[in-house]
Amino acid sequence: MNQQERNTLREKHTLEPYEDRITGQEVATCARCCTDEWPCDVIKVLDAWVEAELIATPPPCKHIVGTEIPPTATNPEFQWFDYTYCPLCGEKL
Repeated sequence: MNQQERNTLREKHTLEPYEDRITGQEVATCARCCTDEWPCDVIKVLDAWVEAELIATPPPCKHIVGTEIPPTATNPEFQWFDYTYCPLCGEKL
């Protein structure tokens, strides 16, 4: 199922609030399903799908290639320290 098909499903199962005649409270339901709950099972699956895709494809690492070392008592100037591996993801630089 591609992204366009998932968006179409999400649009069909939109939130449709209405006022309950007995209690007078506003109830949130799915516009497509026969359930009295929101989000419906279809929306829950689509949300889980999005979370699974984010976990499976993490954003690219913004590698840290070096850092400044603050001055010490023995060396009053800043120094630059170069990494051979990224300290965030472990990839060889």
